[in-house]
Amino acid sequence: METIGNLIHSLKEAVAPSPRVEKLLAELTVEEKCNLLAGKDFWRTYPVERLNIPQVKVTDGPNGARGDSFTAGQFANAFPAGIALAATWDEELIYKVGKALGQEVRSKSAQVLLAPTVNMHRTPLNGRNFECYSEDPYLTGKLATAYINGVQSEGVGATVKHFVCNDSEFQRDSINVELGERAFREIYLAPFQMAVRDADPWCIMSSYNKVRGLHAAENPYTLQKVLRDDWGFNGLVMSDWFGVKSVEDSVKAGNDLEMPGPTRFRGEKLIKALQEGKITIEEINTSVRRVLQLIERSGKFENPEEPPEEYLDSAENKLINRMAAAEAIVLVKNENDALPMHKESLKSVAIVGVNAKESVIMGGGSATVKTKYIVSPYEGITSVLGPDVEVTYERGTYMHKFLPTMQNIKTRDGQAGYRVEIYNSKELPALGHPASDAKIMTDTRVMLTDAHMENVEVGKVSARLTTTFTPQVSGDHEFSLISIGLTKLYVNNELVVDNWTDQKYGGFFFGWGSTEEKGKINLKAGETYDILVEYSIGDEFQPMLRFGCLEPTDPHVIEKAAAAAAKTDAAIVFVGTNNEWETEGYDRDFIELPCQQNELVEAVAAANKNTIVVINSGGPVTMPWLDKVAGVLLAWYPGQEAGNAIADVLFGKTAPCGRLPQTFPVRLEDNPAFVNYPGENGKVHYGEGIFIGYRWYDKKKIKPFLPFGYGLSYTTFDYTSMKLDKAKLSPTSTLKVSVDVTNSGKVASKEVVQVYVRDVQSRLIRPDKELKGFTKVFLNPGETKTVEVTLDKYALGYYDDKISKFVAEEEGDLVTVPITRFNKNPNWKDAVAADLNRIHGFHSGLHKRAISVPAINEQFSYIANVGAGSPAQTFQLIVDTGSSNTWFGANTAYIPTSTSKSTGTVSVSYGSGSFSGNEYTDTVNIGALVLTGQSIGVATSSTGFSGVDGILGVGPTDLTQGTVSNANTVPTVVDTAYSEGKISSKVLGVYFQPTTAQQSQNGELTLGGADTSKYTGTLTYTSLTTTSPASYYWGINLSIKYGSTSISSTIPGIISGAALDNNTGLVKIPSSSYSNLQTISFVIAGRSFTLTPTQYIIPQSEVTLYGGTPGSYYSYIGDNGAADGLDFILGQKFLENYYSVFDTTNKR
Repeated sequence: METIGNLIHSLKEAVAPSPRVEKLLAELTVEEKCNLLAGKDFWRTYPVERLNIPQVKVTDGPNGARGDSFTAGQFANAFPAGIALAATWDEELIYKVGKALGQEVRSKSAQVLLAPTVNMHRTPLNGRNFECYSEDPYLTGKLATAYINGVQSEGVGATVKHFVCNDSEFQRDSINVELGERAFREIYLAPFQMAVRDADPWCIMSSYNKVRGLHAAENPYTLQKVLRDDWGFNGLVMSDWFGVKSVEDSVKAGNDLEMPGPTRFRGEKLIKALQEGKITIEEINTSVRRVLQLIERSGKFENPEEPPEEYLDSAENKLINRMAAAEAIVLVKNENDALPMHKESLKSVAIVGVNAKESVIMGGGSATVKTKYIVSPYEGITSVLGPDVEVTYERGTYMHKFLPTMQNIKTRDGQAGYRVEIYNSKELPALGHPASDAKIMTDTRVMLTDAHMENVEVGKVSARLTTTFTPQVSGDHEFSLISIGLTKLYVNNELVVDNWTDQKYGGFFFGWGSTEEKGKINLKAGETYDILVEYSIGDEFQPMLRFGCLEPTDPHVIEKAAAAAAKTDAAIVFVGTNNEWETEGYDRDFIELPCQQNELVEAVAAANKNTIVVINSGGPVTMPWLDKVAGVLLAWYPGQEAGNAIADVLFGKTAPCGRLPQTFPVRLEDNPAFVNYPGENGKVHYGEGIFIGYRWYDKKKIKPFLPFGYGLSYTTFDYTSMKLDKAKLSPTSTLKVSVDVTNSGKVASKEVVQVYVRDVQSRLIRPDKELKGFTKVFLNPGETKTVEVTLDKYALGYYDDKISKFVAEEEGDLVTVPITRFNKNPNWKDAVAADLNRIHGFHSGLHKRAISVPAINEQFSYIANVGAGSPAQTFQLIVDTGSSNTWFGANTAYIPTSTSKSTGTVSVSYGSGSFSGNEYTDTVNIGALVLTGQSIGVATSSTGFSGVDGILGVGPTDLTQGTVSNANTVPTVVDTAYSEGKISSKVLGVYFQPTTAQQSQNGELTLGGADTSKYTGTLTYTSLTTTSPASYYWGINLSIKYGSTSISSTIPGIISGAALDNNTGLVKIPSSSYSNLQTISFVIAGRSFTLTPTQYIIPQSEVTLYGGTPGSYYSYIGDNGAADGLDFILGQKFLENYYSVFDTTNKR
């Protein structure tokens, strides 16, 4: 096993504060600083006019830049939802979408886009499943990276959200997420980490939920330890809207900006906390500096004005939008090549379903935008079919979750919409009282702040909304109200809906709204009725309400749809969900299609054997009618070019090339989170651990309805000549997987090549396969291309929570999944992945960690993971070139097994440490090496070491410092490997990676030889000293020069002997000498080995990690005090810079 540091760890250099930022920071008053740490309003940061500090404007959201209004502002363009973008599996295309969205941001005079959303598809019921990319962290991270790089190429910033574990909407503002560190690091943090490493986003948004007991907005482990310390993120952290729950704690944790404004927890409250000593000015300055850096990065200092918002009408971006929507479509079924449809063979077509005309293009919540146009599927299809094909439309069912928003309404003076009169008072004034402001609005799902009312404080709002309504049919009409705040609805002065007297929480409006209250009244068609809605904000904080009306419905819509389908050549049925069934604020209750849509498909399919079903959804749905229809397209929420994109695929202009980014289960009960969702008593336990999505279905041998990565095509593809460019993948290299892909069909199309890795000998439980590479390639019929996918060190890694590091196994299998071959497989749901080849990974691995050593302070040592017994028990042993025994400490839970054999007792002293106990022989595993008769010591008492399980000595057999009762009977692992025929010579190669600031070190033991890839030049051999007690060490003769001076002339009494021992204590160097430090030359066997001061001095940034005192200087080489006949120790700092080979047989 190889430790490769923090596997997806990438420390970025801190952004050097600019002179302008530092000057402003010095000039700001405390009050101004505290004001800067919260928004001015819903979308803008706080300006400081005195110092010409401008405001920065942010805008939602992932699939469009809405601007500063939900319903009453400027138009915006709606692109496909996150899951649809992920279904393209196309990084280049996602980059183009991101770039287009960056332009959209600029058109709204904003500088930061609140996107992308990279939370995981843990459960298919998540209300924001549509907004997230995938159940796989690698796919999510790669596509998010492309998206961010595209957005930021336009000079505006991206905001990766929601950090972290905001994976459902159930009690999202308070739910406490409990999960293990492996799942945390490998699954939920991984896409954020990839984005930070590979895209350098300007901002991160903290989530609403708690993580291990602390709100994410004030969680120092996630915001400071993980995000900044481990990953080196240097941008700004902002809260989700109203997500800050504390004053000083959120700032101290690293949450720089409270949004929105006006502030609830910063400003005067933060000043008070400073005065009371609960926070320091330095901690406040840290966040203020980041706010100022964001302003500077955005260019607002140079361009402080905010022009009016504009609608961006770009032909190029429309094409990108359409292409993304089309390439996201997944072909689920295509029986007898029913698709593509050929209009030349059609005389009549039935189009069925509400979604065909109402155009479900996006999910609900903050991801919504106000579009200037929407191409409905009906419009897209009819434009292709033209006048020569007869088209019949039937709605087939009713799709509303809540009563539809009101249509056919006019103000009393004839304007479309309704009149809002708003008052600057929580108490609703009497009728006739003059309003503070008034506006005409059209959408009856309204945020009153959208109206940009003047002379009104947000927290002191009441209103009257008046309009007239003319019914289309007679009968009972049902009206409804949902609100944040108190509402009543009157029809001709008759109270019909009371959502004021006894209001209940319901989750609407981002999770803060009421349930839907309803009331009925009988109305006559053609008559005009007065509608009045009264509103008061009450004790709430945002004025939002929705009023709807359902006219009498037709009970025979399904029968009419089936009848229409029976008379046509083909039927296209549109089913799915919409932005009320899938939205921010609440989760779905089921994965079945709502509102009798399954019955609709069954009826139409029974009437017309050539029935094609198109599904709009933001996540998995069941399809109980699948065997009865000719074809199925999954179109997701495709954005405003929906109709064009769907028509492109239906009629073959674009061949379907989407692949599922999420597994579709046969039933809800099969999904990994079923038992642990949604949570109880305020917490949710991620009990499935790392096994989310396909990892779960694979491991549990549960057959999904549609597997991850699945998607058919209008053509077929063949894979041949699969190979790797090398057999071994090291931490510093990459590995190329190549395969020849041939379009063996008759239609030009794109194929997605997916590469998975399987760990065949993991010490910890691992998934059966993990996606670690993919690419998309276009092929004409008959064309063959060699496709390459590059894997790096991250491809083999997993998180070992025992050692708090990412590690990689020595070897694993590589798998490709040419899923489109399912197209011609009659049993397509049973098709499985194909093995490609095996990767050989790294040698037995080492990693650094801090341990406590009495008398020599704290030092960093190299650790090997060693297994002992059958079944193997895993231990972390210090690799020590200065000792020879393999032993486990007294606190180690070694339990003798069937392979253990007692051979007596043993005692050893190690300077200030010692152990005594029992000796065994047992099976020992080091990486891929299995030793069946290794001698080990198991202490009954031990001193001097903590934080590790023992010592892995790799010196000569008779090597020790102190007394060993039976030293010569305790062979090293090198001796045992040689005697058991596992290696051909008793030679050990040792590689320690040179340290750089804040970099986790790695190492490698090579038993039986040297790893030539770890050094350049030739090896220089020198004989070991043999004079006792120097034989206890790898002792050698050498001469030393410090600068141009022989070290023996400056340190009286020193001799030329030196020990090669990596586990030495710190040597402190006087501060007065530091500025004059010189190069040290070690002359060994006539060859000079030099160390410059930067090579032998521990960096100041790491001093405390090694247990030193800040401001002091230390090394890991130095004077040994003439002990044991050896006067100098060539310790860790020497061995890190020069590869070492220890040849026991030849004593050299």
